[in-house]
This record gives sequence, C-alpha cells and structure tokens, in this order.
Amino acid sequence: MAQGTTRGVPIDTDPTLAADSDLLVPSQKAVKAYAQPQLNGTGFVKATGTTINYDNSTYLTSAITSLGGLTGATQTLATGTTGTNFAISSAGTTHTFNLPDASATARGVITTGAQTIAGNKTFTGSISGVDSWQLKAIQALGSPIKSSPIGGSFMPNTGTGMVSTRSYFNAVYLEKDTTSTGVAFFQVTQGVFTANNFNGLGLYSYSGGTVTQIAITANDGNNWKNASNTWVQVAWTSPVVLTAGVYFIGMLYSSSAQTTAPSIGSTSIFNNQNYFAPLTTNSSRLFGGVINTVTSLPASQACSAWTNISTYFSVYIY
Repeated sequence: MAQGTTRGVPIDTDPTLAADSDLLVPSQKAVKAYAQPQLNGTGFVKATGTTINYDNSTYLTSAITSLGGLTGATQTLATGTTGTNFAISSAGTTHTFNLPDASATARGVITTGAQTIAGNKTFTGSISGVDSWQLKAIQALGSPIKSSPIGGSFMPNTGTGMVSTRSYFNAVYLEKDTTSTGVAFFQVTQGVFTANNFNGLGLYSYSGGTVTQIAITANDGNNWKNASNTWVQVAWTSPVVLTAGVYFIGMLYSSSAQTTAPSIGSTSIFNNQNYFAPLTTNSSRLFGGVINTVTSLPASQACSAWTNISTYFSVYIY
C-alpha cells in the first residue's frame, strides 16, 4: 500500500486501491487511475449487484429503438448484425424477424408469421396484413372505411335497385384487427316507400359454410331514404371488435308500398352469378341472398340457403 502525507493526513496513493486502503484517504490521482479503466469501453451499460460493465450482446444491438405503435406505423430499427433475430409481440402473437444484411437499405411490410426484411432499418407496414392500395389511398385521404369488397371493384360502378323482402349478403375482407362502429354504402337513388318489417343491415362472421350475425343496425326505413348520390354511414347498435378476415354484410329492404325502390352502389364486372363462387367450398360464394319473402335478417344462415343473386353491392365496414 503506497502512502503519502498531505498536511499531516495519511494519503493512499496506490492506483489499485488495495483492499486495506479504507484505512487511508485516497488521493485524487489514485481515484482517477483506478476509475478510468472501468469507464473505458462501448456498448450498453449493464449493472449487477456488485459490478458495472458493458454489454455488447447482439440481442441488444438489434433491438427496436422506436415503436410508435405497431399497426400501420413507421418503425425504426437500431443498426443490427447480420443474421440477428428480434421479436415483436402484438395481440398475444409473437412475430419473429431477421436482419440478414445489416448494411442494406430496404423497405418492407410486416405480416403475420416469421418474415425476412432485407437489412431494413426503417419499414412501414401492418402487423396483421397487407393493405390494398385502394383502401390505403382513401384512408390517407381521411376516410373511416376499413374493409375491401371481394369479387368486384373497390368503388361501385353502377347502381342497382333493391327488391323488397329479399335479403342480400356480400363478402368483405377486413385487413386489420379493428373495432367497427358501422357500415357504409353509396346511395345512388333515394328510396320512396312505406317501410314495414325490417329495414337495415347486419354484420356476419363466416365459418364452414355458415354466416353468424355479430352486429346489426337499428330497424329504420330511413336507412334507404338518404339523398341520391351520397355516401351513407349507418351505425351498428353497438360497436364490435373484429379480427382480420372475411365477413359478410347482410342487407334487407322491406316495404308495404313503393314509389321508388332504393338503389345502392354496386359492381357489374361480369354478369354471371355463377362466376362469384370461384372454386369455393361449403356452398360459399362472394355474394348471394334469399329471394323469397324475408321479414328479418337471420341470426345465422347456411350459405347453401342462398340463391345466386346476380347483384354485388359495394358495402364497407367502418
């Protein structure tokens, strides 16, 4: 133990600060000589109960440094090393990704399951699916619409009059988990009629050839009496939490007397109703309905009960 004396006070000048140096006052020079080597280094500071050191493990250098919300947000990744994996957890599901080239610049879309992003430092995407360009475009313009029609163009290209007491079911595809508050459509022609029975829309899940109602609008003849050539939003009686996937929107117009049938935006890309069951199973199809007298929307219904109605209405979840 090196010693010295300053104004009569014993001083420890040993740069290793030996174990018995607590008997003496360490000099500034000794403290600096001891502490400086402990501070030299790079990496993440890691502390245990007795020591502080630096951790350069790859699971830290490849971590996500900016999340900002997983769905649809721009994510920034810290510089990673080749082949380093990292994981994101969302809605109870863990998605594992890989950085095969730490120097590359690329942008990609994160989808469910294990994916590879080519050296991506920044990416834009959705955890649960890939958006259609039409849907992304109208959402960027402020639209609340969240679903894409299946089997026709995204936007209606004609208007078709509804038939009283005939149910219509149209498939839509929801690309992200979301909460839906209602349904939207384009009213081409305002209906002029006396309402009876049920007038409204329902949302249905699909499984094994059967649709099951999970949301419904209020029974209101005014649902079909909006001004001509306007977009319409009709709320469900209660919001509903939805996961990504296929749903059906059911519609029913009922009247006891009619001057003008309501006309709704629809698609007519191919005028053959059989075309809209593209090798599907369990009698499922992209749209259909019951042409006999219908007075209410069903709680559930087998697709085999539907007739191949030749009209595909453009309806949307919002």
